[in-house]
Amino acid sequence: MKWPRFWQARGWAVLASLGVLATACAARADLVIYRFGDLAIALQGTVKKNPGGTVTLRTQRYGNLVFKDDPDRIEIIKAKHAQQRFSAKFGAARGKKDAALMFEAAQWALDHGMIAQCVQAVEETLRLDPSHAEARRLKDVHDQISRPVTDYAQSEQLLRQFCAKPGMKIETSDHYILMHDLPPPKRGETRTSPKDRLQLLERVYAAFMFTFMARGVDLEIPQQKLPIVFFANYKDYMQFSIRQDASLAMASGYWSPINNIGVFYDFETDEVVEAFKKEDKAIRDLFEQAKRQSLGGRSELKHLADTFATLTKLYRIANLQGTTEP
Repeated sequence: MKWPRFWQARGWAVLASLGVLATACAARADLVIYRFGDLAIALQGTVKKNPGGTVTLRTQRYGNLVFKDDPDRIEIIKAKHAQQRFSAKFGAARGKKDAALMFEAAQWALDHGMIAQCVQAVEETLRLDPSHAEARRLKDVHDQISRPVTDYAQSEQLLRQFCAKPGMKIETSDHYILMHDLPPPKRGETRTSPKDRLQLLERVYAAFMFTFMARGVDLEIPQQKLPIVFFANYKDYMQFSIRQDASLAMASGYWSPINNIGVFYDFETDEVVEAFKKEDKAIRDLFEQAKRQSLGGRSELKHLADTFATLTKLYRIANLQGTTEP
């Protein structure tokens, strides 16, 4: 199984919407539909219309995304955050002390991918009715998949055999072992740490396992920590991957079914991000020059620069830049 490069328009556009929707956190979740031709990206956060014909979408993790207020490109929808809707259902069921209604809130949360809220409602259902069979089953499923895997000697040995690059370090979480060559973060650097990336993997693991097992799908619980190789540099990743299989030259990450190892790299070093950075700098230099010389077209250059900054952020989000809980 090989995953497509996220820089392909359809691939990263769809993933961008998922990334923002998963990480945005606001008391009121406005929705911005941003269109690229026949593609549409759903972005969630808090919207503010600015003087000068721009719109700012505020997200907690990725800061502000700036768009031109163009009705042909963006549509703004005011909507309640899913958390608010869950809280209303949860509060109503608790107020009535109704276990059946509380379990409906749990099922609603599960259907909307809100695993923590689902578990919260399941536990409250059992408090109201300890004999509730389906709530007990979901609680058992959650307990089962939450149990840490303590044995990882075999996984580490497998990783060392798979990738013999010098200087690779080991980090672990409850269900994953990450072998990486990321340098220690510099002061003021925003790049995510190995622990951040492991937290993301744990979130994906919990959501995947619970979503399917809660619906009766029988999945195998890992007995060894799941192995991941993570390269700090795109060139090192590419050199290693091509040695595995020449077809991986176009993969932005992949999973090896032979040894059950996932391989990724830091997208900050990706050639597309580097290209965005160069274009962004060139446009901002032009804007500063136009401003100094009082030339026309400054607003268009400023908007173009903001657009490039937004596209760069979307690309990073699309490629799962180690987001943690919002």
